[in-house]
Amino acid sequence: MYKRQTGINGVNITGGAGVSSPCPGCRIDLYRDDNDTLGETLAFLGGVTANAQGNFAFTLAQPLAAGQGLRTSSTPPAPSLIHI
Repeated sequence: MYKRQTGINGVNITGGAGVSSPCPGCRIDLYRDDNDTLGETLAFLGGVTANAQGNFAFTLAQPLAAGQGLRTSSTPPAPSLIHI
């Protein structure tokens, strides 16, 4: 939706709001994913709340294995925050 992952450095994940779609206070859930063509995820890794600028930081319990990546999902704190 609005988030784009901007950095993976070992176990440290940082992200920011997408172009023209800030989401202050959004709940960001992170999932481990593989590199196939299906849109499923492999495991829930945790969640964090974005700050007032829509940025977030998250620390993984362990580094991602080779061939794995992240999928994120964001949820606004109020139903009127995102209209589309």
